[in-house]
Amino acid sequence: MKKLLLIIMWALTFSISATASHLQGSFISLKNTGPLTYEVTLELLRDCAGIPLGGVETLQVSSSSILLPINLVLTSSSVSLASGICPSGQTYCTDPNSVIPGFEYHKFVGTITLPNAANDWVFIHNLCCRGASILNINNGSTVVYAKLNNLLGDNNSVIFGTNWDARCGINVNNQISLGASEADGDSLDFKIVTPIAGTSNGTFNPYVYSAGYSQTTPFGAGGTATIDPATGTLSLSNSTVGLYVLNIQVDEYRNGILIGSSLKDITVLFSNTTNVPPTLSGINNSNSYKINHAVCGSSPLTFTIQSSDVNTTDSTFINFLSNTTSATLTNNGAMQQQATFSWSPLVSDVRTNPYIFTLKCNDNVCPLNGETYVTYLVYLTQCNTDTVWPGDANADFIVDNNDVISLGIANGKTGASRTNPNLTWTPQVCNNWTTNFVNAINHKHADCDGNGTVNIAVDAAAVAANYGLMHQKNEKRGKKNRGLTELYFGTANMVKGQMAEVPVYLGKQGTPIVDFYGVAANLNSDKPGYVDSIVFAPYTSTWVTSSFSFNKRMTNAKSAMAFVKTNQQNQTGYGQIGTAKVYLNNNAAVGDKLELFFTNTKCVNNLEDTIDIDEPSSFFDIQAPVGINANVLMDLNIVPNPAKNTLYIIYANDIKTAVITDITGKVLLQINKDFKQIDISNLANGNYMIKIVANDQTTVNKQFQIIR
Repeated sequence: MKKLLLIIMWALTFSISATASHLQGSFISLKNTGPLTYEVTLELLRDCAGIPLGGVETLQVSSSSILLPINLVLTSSSVSLASGICPSGQTYCTDPNSVIPGFEYHKFVGTITLPNAANDWVFIHNLCCRGASILNINNGSTVVYAKLNNLLGDNNSVIFGTNWDARCGINVNNQISLGASEADGDSLDFKIVTPIAGTSNGTFNPYVYSAGYSQTTPFGAGGTATIDPATGTLSLSNSTVGLYVLNIQVDEYRNGILIGSSLKDITVLFSNTTNVPPTLSGINNSNSYKINHAVCGSSPLTFTIQSSDVNTTDSTFINFLSNTTSATLTNNGAMQQQATFSWSPLVSDVRTNPYIFTLKCNDNVCPLNGETYVTYLVYLTQCNTDTVWPGDANADFIVDNNDVISLGIANGKTGASRTNPNLTWTPQVCNNWTTNFVNAINHKHADCDGNGTVNIAVDAAAVAANYGLMHQKNEKRGKKNRGLTELYFGTANMVKGQMAEVPVYLGKQGTPIVDFYGVAANLNSDKPGYVDSIVFAPYTSTWVTSSFSFNKRMTNAKSAMAFVKTNQQNQTGYGQIGTAKVYLNNNAAVGDKLELFFTNTKCVNNLEDTIDIDEPSSFFDIQAPVGINANVLMDLNIVPNPAKNTLYIIYANDIKTAVITDITGKVLLQINKDFKQIDISNLANGNYMIKIVANDQTTVNKQFQIIR
């Protein structure tokens, strides 16, 4: 009965004349191969019932910087049949009498060297026509584009690991991963958009949806279509059988600047079938599809992925769809397979952006399999204390004379030897020994030559050879201006010879942080000669409940902080989480600027999944203490804090001016007269700054909060 329902539905859906190409999907990708030079790939999926494609396709390439558009001719690189058909099944690609639809996957490739860099390059492909059985838009052309801004340098566009014949069952939640990846590590943002019907005078003309359909409801009132903006995973459901067009736009950002956009055209087929596509678990049967792995020499990474199917009589099969590494996938042969992912990455494989592995899981339903695509992200970091660095006997990340003391303490200890040991300054894998130093550092680190025995006379040679070398992770400045939730500094008065209390905020009213659990970062200043210390202190009225803060001074101008919840529950919100107390010394030059910024920031939820955030720098003008010393300045106070409707200023001198701003610096209230109290009843709840100028020209900034 399952097979009969499928064949009847296909016969009704695809019973149209072969008067068009019957495109089912289209996409353009750009690969940078040299200065201003790109390999351009056009991928097309067509229904075999349509007119066959030729050996060439043409793209129109244009920019406002050139007089006439360029016609770029691409030649056919490969043609293959789309997957999913059982070996015994015949589609009308191979059997004209078959009622089962078949699909051809075409790839066209060409190369272009652009005449100059510009921020508005656009590559356009336009081909007629779609199949007449599509429900949500009228029959017409398929238009896709790839936009390029290479003023910041040449870059690669996004690529996808999956085809476009999205086959879904009705009345079920269909999860489809597009397997998106991008070689440059740029940020990607996915959204569902209206398909393009054509172009005129450089303008894209969108399709007019058929009655009952729209961009937000592309399957009609009985269906839903959403996309994860960070991963591109689609969630599709519908209660009506039919064929629908869906367009996905993916934007690329680098340092907050849009450097590319691509449009992917897909066709979604909803079948009246009882077959529900199989599913894949997260890593080690969890709900997480991300994993961090510390690379120590050739440390192996292994985890399992479990497939499942609500149709318990169906078999399931797991395979790589995209894999450019030496990683392997081994299936256990069960009816519903479990796959073991294995990879031994090298230190040279460590990079900032993740490795993207797309897995395909299909069942054995015939004539057309149910399929699921899932993307897994592997982040590689270089490990520290869990591997031996020859000469760093005490595992403190630096080789110095303290390591010789550790050699003396551990002299004569024995344990596992290393594979292919040497004195080269590289991390080398070694199993833990059974003995430790008093601080719990394993004695294996003192075996500098890796022979399984600590011999101070021999191992000290590694200390001499690598003296002064360090293996701490490189610090990385935070990304910013991507439109994400921000970790940022508020405003403060930065006065020479005084302490400034700079609020530290996480999230804003318009962009709160969602499912927050903890954040760690280094607080830095760009003027170490001006700063005696930076200290992170918790904010007593923080919006985060059940929290714990940590601060560790690293240098005069650097401090390590952590702020984390302790109850295993995520929290959503925004506001101040702490205060950076910056102590300026008398070397600070009045009129100069001081920058505060974050490095090595990590923000997570309670599953240890990384939360992407922006981390903008803040700049402060260094001021001179005018007419009053630091101790007198500290005498000024504002009460109550938090306040409700009235703010009182406690200060011996007369007040000349008071200016109240929000945390972004926007002026909300200014009073120019002698006063000691301010009406704040018109201000909303939140955090504010007040700048007070006395008659003796003394200036001081204070922070306060309104809570009603």
